[in-house]
Amino acid sequence: MSEDRSLKNIIIGFIIGVGSVLPGVSGGILAVGFGVYERMITAVGNLRERLGPDFWFLATIGSGFALGGVLTVLGLNYAFGNYEVLMMCLFLGLVAGQVPGVWKLARGDVETKPFYTAMAVAGLAVMIILLPFENAAPGNGLHSGDLITALIFIFCGVIMALAKIVPGLSGTAILLALGLFTVSLERVADLDLLVISSLGIGFVAGILLFARIMSDILERYPRPAYYLILGLTVGSVIVILFSTGIDTATEAITGIVAAAAGILISIAFSKYGGEESEKPLIEL
Repeated sequence: MSEDRSLKNIIIGFIIGVGSVLPGVSGGILAVGFGVYERMITAVGNLRERLGPDFWFLATIGSGFALGGVLTVLGLNYAFGNYEVLMMCLFLGLVAGQVPGVWKLARGDVETKPFYTAMAVAGLAVMIILLPFENAAPGNGLHSGDLITALIFIFCGVIMALAKIVPGLSGTAILLALGLFTVSLERVADLDLLVISSLGIGFVAGILLFARIMSDILERYPRPAYYLILGLTVGSVIVILFSTGIDTATEAITGIVAAAAGILISIAFSKYGGEESEKPLIEL
């Protein structure tokens, strides 16, 4: 059996799929750590030329990714339904644990410039602006079969695609901050075909539209891009903090423990991409 058809690729795809659904864990970072990121981006960004040579590679990685994502969605839907505050605090820790890794990707050993700081502030501002929308999110008010519902979940799929393309970006954290994460879990777990197909359309469209664009941006302007992602990540921590819904001392104590566990888990995941993040980036 060739390397591209091996069980190893399916397992790698499975782990990336699990990490892609967990808020604060970047599927892109995991792909970097397992050494498949560059090939995936190149293959998808040049699909016509690379589909033949990379077919089995994409098929095995993709099947593992899909399986890992679906199983994680089902597990998280149960967990949110029974332990919402605990899960929110865990995810708060998962997102917070990503901050040092993104900071390392952004800064490296280069002095911070005012423009880089401005990009980080811009990312933070975007998430703060979105803060009021978390409580105003459509949630269960989204009607099955409605065009607006389909467009919203297509948007969710695009966000998840961007998170696969950009190392260090957690699309799930952004959806959680927008109040769209839990409703997405519920609809997928309920096998809502409109939502599942809309997420799929958005994800595929996002991958095809942005793979080459984001690859070029990260190659030419990595510092500003990662400082922007840093701002988005810090902003996500703030938004999720305001969304935990802690009401009692007991919830506060368990929430602190869950957040600490999330930080440790996130740091462990981030170490997969640590070696790659040491590589020098082109400066703007």
